[in-house]
Amino acid sequence: MLIVATISSIADHLLVYLASLLLAGLMGIGLNYIFLRRYVSGLMFLQISVVFNTAIILFGWTIGAVSLFRVVHFFFYQWTAVIGIYWIYRRILQNRARTFLRLSQFNVTAVSALLVSFNLIMFGLFFCLVVQNEGASRIEFMTAAWFSFFRPVMSILTPLSFFVPLYLLDCGHRLVPLSILGSSVMSNIASGSKASFVLGVIGSLLLYEELKGARLVLSRALRWFLLIAMSLSAVLALERLDVNLVALAERFVRFGESTIMVYYADDASAAASGVSTLAKVHRGVAKFVGDRSAADVDTAFGFALSREDNGAHNFAGPNAAISSYMLCNYSGWENLIGLASIFGYLAVVTWFIERCVHRQGAWGVLLLPFAVASLNGFVQDYYQGMSDVTLMLIAILASAWIGVTTFACRSVRSAHGAA
Repeated sequence: MLIVATISSIADHLLVYLASLLLAGLMGIGLNYIFLRRYVSGLMFLQISVVFNTAIILFGWTIGAVSLFRVVHFFFYQWTAVIGIYWIYRRILQNRARTFLRLSQFNVTAVSALLVSFNLIMFGLFFCLVVQNEGASRIEFMTAAWFSFFRPVMSILTPLSFFVPLYLLDCGHRLVPLSILGSSVMSNIASGSKASFVLGVIGSLLLYEELKGARLVLSRALRWFLLIAMSLSAVLALERLDVNLVALAERFVRFGESTIMVYYADDASAAASGVSTLAKVHRGVAKFVGDRSAADVDTAFGFALSREDNGAHNFAGPNAAISSYMLCNYSGWENLIGLASIFGYLAVVTWFIERCVHRQGAWGVLLLPFAVASLNGFVQDYYQGMSDVTLMLIAILASAWIGVTTFACRSVRSAHGAA
C-alpha cells in the first residue's frame, strides 16, 4: 500500500519532508507574488494543493522513490496549468473596479433567500444520507445518477454562499449574511467535510478584498465573533469525524495522495486500463454518448487507483490531481491530448468570464465566485474542472440565445414602429 508506506517513510525522514515542504512553499508563495504582487490571494486553495503535491514529488525524488523523468513530467503539467490559471485570475482583477461596482446591483432579498434555502435543503439531504448513515461515504451517493442534478447548483451556489455574506457584512448588514454563512457551515459539516469550509471562507475573503482593493470593514467585536464561531465550527466538524491533530496533519499530506499512488507506482498507467480516450478527456460526455468505460464507476480515476493499491475502493479514493491524471492516462504522443484538454479548459473559463461575468449585469458578477472556485480546484481535481467546463458552456450558450432572442424581439418592435 503506497499511501501507508509513504506516510511511514515521511515519519522516518521527517526533516527531509519538511525541507521539501519548505521549498515547495517558497515556490507557491513566489509564483503568487510574481503574478499578483501578493504572498497569498483568492487562489489560496490552489496554492495549498500545489505546495503539498510538490512537496511529495520533491520528497520522493530525494529518497529515490521518484525518477527524474517523472519529476520533470510533474512540474511540466502542473506549472502549465498553474501559470494559465494565474494568467486568467490576473485578467479578472484587471476589471475589479467595474466588477465590484456591479455587486451593488443584485437583489439582496432574492439572492439571500435563495442561498439560505439552498443550504438548508443541502443540510437536510446530507443529514439523511451521511449523518444518519454513520460510516457511509458521501462519495457513494455523489456518484449516483440522481445527484448529477444537484451538482451544477452546488458548483455555483456553494462558493456564492461564502462570498455574498462578506459583501453584505461590508455593507453593514448583520442578520442576513450571518444566516447565510451559518446555514452554509451547517451544510458543510453535515456533508462530512473536514472543515474545508474554513478554506472556502478565507479564500472568498481574499477574493473580495482583492476586488474591493481594500480590507473588509468590520468592528472588532464582530471580527472576534466570526473568528471564534468559525474556529468552533471547524473543531465540531473535526470532532464529529474523530479527526485529531495527527490525522489532520496526515490529511494535508494526502493532498498529494494521487501523486503518491501514480508517481511512486511501478506501473503508473495501471488505473487507466480499459478507459476510452473520450472518457479520459471528459468522462461526462463519454457517459452521455453511451461509453461503457465511462458508465462503469469502478473506472473512475480515484476509485481505480484505490482498487490497484488496496484491492477495492469502497467508494473512496483520491482526487484526479492534474499531473498524476496525465501520467496515468497519457504516454508518448498521447500527451498532446492531455495538453489540449488543459488548454481547452483554460480557454472555456476565459470565454465564460468574458461572456457571462464581465458582459452581463448583476447576475453575471454572481457567477464570479464559481469561476474562481473552479480555477482553485482544477489542478487538484481534473474531473471537477471538466464538469465546470460543461456548466460554463451551457451558460455561454444560454447567454447567447437570450442575446439573439432579445435582439430579434427589438428588431420586430422597431419594424412595427416604423410601419
